[in-house]
Amino acid sequence: MLFETFNVTDKTDVKALAGYMSGVLDQSRIVDLKLMTGKARSKALYILAYINAKEVRSTAQVLPRQRDGRFRLRIIRDFPVEEDAAPRVLRVGANTNSTALANLMAYRLRSADSLNGESRANTVQLELQGTGASSCALMAVEKAHCITSREISFVVRFAQSDEGQDERPIIAATVTAT
Repeated sequence: MLFETFNVTDKTDVKALAGYMSGVLDQSRIVDLKLMTGKARSKALYILAYINAKEVRSTAQVLPRQRDGRFRLRIIRDFPVEEDAAPRVLRVGANTNSTALANLMAYRLRSADSLNGESRANTVQLELQGTGASSCALMAVEKAHCITSREISFVVRFAQSDEGQDERPIIAATVTAT
């Protein structure tokens, strides 16, 4: 392996892994994250949000699946991603159809002939809360990567809740086609 790889299972402690990965990112700048089970998909966005909760800006890129068929992300510290000033906000719930969400993201991020090869937008923002929505959003990001055949990068942060303090944090994932 070229970069240190972290395997995530459904039993992984999100905060502990995020803290350890932050330390590794300070020294090596790049790490890979491999999701070992389907249930682990719900933990990936939370791990990224906890890494970015500090003053670190880490960007995740969707990597192609290897022979084992597992979902992989490459996390890069201080990777420059040009985001739109006011991206379209898409709210994701646990019952959201991930294929429909992926098609909508792909529509926004894909280049259009009517726009002389330019895309309608370079960035969309996903807002979600809970593990079911997190799993759905990550599945949609991977599908959008396949549909657009473009490199997909995203930055995940904790968003502020309008109601004040909530027991489950709201995540804002800014998805950019580079």
